[in-house]
Amino acid sequence: MRRGRRPSLALDRIAAVTVEIADAEGPAAVSMPRVAEGLGVSKMALYRYVRAKADLLAVAVDAAQADPPDLTGAGEGWRPRLEWWARCRHEVWRRHPWLPAAVPGDRVLGPNELGWIDRATAVLETTGLDGGQRLDAVLLLAATTVPRPDGERASGFGVQVVLDGLAAAIRAADTVYDGNGSTAPVEERERDRRGTGRRGSGRDRRAALG
Repeated sequence: MRRGRRPSLALDRIAAVTVEIADAEGPAAVSMPRVAEGLGVSKMALYRYVRAKADLLAVAVDAAQADPPDLTGAGEGWRPRLEWWARCRHEVWRRHPWLPAAVPGDRVLGPNELGWIDRATAVLETTGLDGGQRLDAVLLLAATTVPRPDGERASGFGVQVVLDGLAAAIRAADTVYDGNGSTAPVEERERDRRGTGRRGSGRDRRAALG
């Protein structure tokens, strides 16, 4: 009887074993022989999928973060949704305390990690901030969610402090020069664009305000 080929490994299986080792003993315990042993394969078989420990940690970092949360149920507006995003991210990193040690360095971001960033920046698309400002805000907010060794959120900028600063930046960006010496908020511009309201001239608005 011919023996069938052994089933091939999959990156998600490799990542899962690597995460288990890192969760139990930290990233220093991760090695090619150790992960190969956990998978029940030879080290040479593992080399067909990853080249070194850095690759193991890269797939493990992405797997540990999992899918980004759905923010639509967190409330209306950008602030409650980013608050929920920060809470969820803190919980993920608290469950995997080795992540801060494994994340630094020159590496390619995985799909889950990129998904977390994309989900948060999408919340800010209608705020008047440009793409670079939205990304900077999300990365700063992400830094506040990294737990300290005692499991609490990192000191320094807190989530609310970052969100307060973001609110000020949005207020500054949430205006447009109308050509008559006045500005109008983003909501009013959106009404004009949809044809559901008419923005009067700066003189009309100043008259209305008395």
